Amino acid sequence: MLFFIISLTNIFKSDKIKHKGCLFAMIKIMLSRKLGELRITQKELSTITGIRANTINDLYHDIAERVSLEHLDKICEALECDLLDIMEFVPNQTRTVEKCKGRSIFKQKG
Repeated sequence: MLFFIISLTNIFKSDKIKHKGCLFAMIKIMLSRKLGELRITQKELSTITGIRANTINDLYHDIAERVSLEHLDKICEALECDLLDIMEFVPNQTRTVEKCKGRSIFKQKG
């Protein structure tokens, strides 16, 4: 049982997760880089924002599966940065969903 838990942990720590034969890229959380630039520790950020140290650690190591909008707001406010300074979208190598087709709310004449 312990081996199974360790294996799952290692899968979720990787940059990409394989699902049904496709590689998925993720939203990359680059909090470690930003904290390094500012020379702020995880503990300091946790204290300033009131976010649990474990949550900050998961974000720091880019292993968080879900991120609270409230937490992102507090982190950006504390670090005086933009969301794009701590997060990045990395496109999937293989399309996982169909592209959205925009619909105009205005009727075209003609």
